[in-house]
Amino acid sequence: MDVLAEPLTAAQVRILGVLVEKQLATPQSYPLSENALITACNQATNRFPVVDYGTSVVRPALIRLRERALAKRVLRAGERAEKHAHRLDEQLALSSVAPLAVLTVLMLRGAQTPGELRSRTQRLQPIADAEALDAALEELRDRGFAEPLPRRAGEKQIRWRHLLAGVEAAVDADIPVAPSRAPADEHDGLRPPSLRELSDALEALRARVATLERELGLGEPPGNTSDTDTEGVT
Repeated sequence: MDVLAEPLTAAQVRILGVLVEKQLATPQSYPLSENALITACNQATNRFPVVDYGTSVVRPALIRLRERALAKRVLRAGERAEKHAHRLDEQLALSSVAPLAVLTVLMLRGAQTPGELRSRTQRLQPIADAEALDAALEELRDRGFAEPLPRRAGEKQIRWRHLLAGVEAAVDADIPVAPSRAPADEHDGLRPPSLRELSDALEALRARVATLERELGLGEPPGNTSDTDTEGVT
């Protein structure tokens, strides 16, 4: 399947990034329940932008990811709650864990320099040196999953961004989809909002509504679907 044939939404990118991160960093807590996934998507550390997703955002995104064979449900023997796992590694077929870990950090934290990527990737997959990181980035670029950005004035290192959300979305890759802790000088000047920004603002609004629904106890439990994986059953 061509992952790039249909750009991922911001919520789908965040969900896949979180699932890969948890698999690599804390395998004992992976796969994730829906509640754990929502919490991980919304955490304030190791995330940019910081979002406030709820069931109404995460559940439809998960359904679409399963339809595209990028995620799956897992039901373990003796457990009542369904959990969620990614299939991104299967679909991308990268050469090793290193480029997958680098891509995950780009998905979770936006455009970054090689120095930032190497530092932030260590907790997911140790990368021995700058040459190993360069090899991972080159593989992602050759496969169309990431690209370098033009160097900005005053910068010593170029930054890299992922392309799973499409080239159009990558143009506004540093624009938050919800209130974030980005530095005040991250964006210079004023301009009319793009369609991508308006779409992301709507998604953030829906996430806030979903949060209120959860607080009021209006959320519905996840339904059963035929794509549930039962461990130990072939």
